[in-house]
Amino acid sequence: SIAPGPYALRAFAGGVEAPLPLTVLVSDFEEALALPARSRAQPQPVRIPAAISGVLEQRRTAHFYTFEVKSGDRLVFEVDAMKLGYLVDPVVGIYTLNGELLASDDDRLQQNGDEPPNLDPYLVYQFDKAGQYLAMIRDLAQRGDQNYLYRLAIYPAKPDFDVRAL
Repeated sequence: SIAPGPYALRAFAGGVEAPLPLTVLVSDFEEALALPARSRAQPQPVRIPAAISGVLEQRRTAHFYTFEVKSGDRLVFEVDAMKLGYLVDPVVGIYTLNGELLASDDDRLQQNGDEPPNLDPYLVYQFDKAGQYLAMIRDLAQRGDQNYLYRLAIYPAKPDFDVRAL
């Protein structure tokens, strides 16, 4: 019943407030949690548009998601982690089912030194052939921790733009 976007959530325990608010994203996507079996051999299926939240809890952990596209589909793979307050440095990759890397992205381009760093990837990819593909997410340095949370949103790319003035 509220508009999509980020919202600050303040946490309290008794009369003590957490020092920093948590950011909660509200979207129109089908939201899902990463399932335990999410390896390359057993990827978690998702229906686009979707958003999947998971935790890269162990070193060298990579989560895989399978999805179906039509020829010419242009999709956005947007990861939210650092901008939600988590210290993970995610990288996202798009693969064929036989393991061929089609595209990957690490950090968004920083606009200037006045803004906090954003290590969350944002990848737009157009698929030439219809079929099933894999999306992979992992920490760039192969680290893992119970606080390495991420949210991967996969949705059709639509022409738009943002204008910012500093």
